[in-house]
Amino acid sequence: MPMPDLQVKQCTCKDCSRPTLPGHDPKLMHWYCCMCGRGPVPFIPQGPHFTKMWIQPGGVQQPNGMMSHGGVRGIAHYCCGPQCMNQYLAMLGVTVGMNEHIGVPQGDSLPVVHGGPQALTSD
Repeated sequence: MPMPDLQVKQCTCKDCSRPTLPGHDPKLMHWYCCMCGRGPVPFIPQGPHFTKMWIQPGGVQQPNGMMSHGGVRGIAHYCCGPQCMNQYLAMLGVTVGMNEHIGVPQGDSLPVVHGGPQALTSD
């Protein structure tokens, strides 16, 4: 299942740009919806309605420009509500209530829904 081609916005405020520890990546405090662009929304108290993580094995570029060995890199797509979630899942060929639990070919994966069954229902 290929990752959808979306313009994902990442918050650049001072809280989201400051590393929590020297030499570490910053901890994001806000998120934007990947479908409608709503945001910035603080993760606490209102996290995303739906999150899909796209990850792959691979190194991370270090401050000195060198790539580290091992590890995982990726991106998260956040959706703010049921309408944006359904549009996003439709881009992946998933219809909520129809085929979200059907097996997929070896090597592919279905979207990971965070938030449990309530994340698949309308508000």
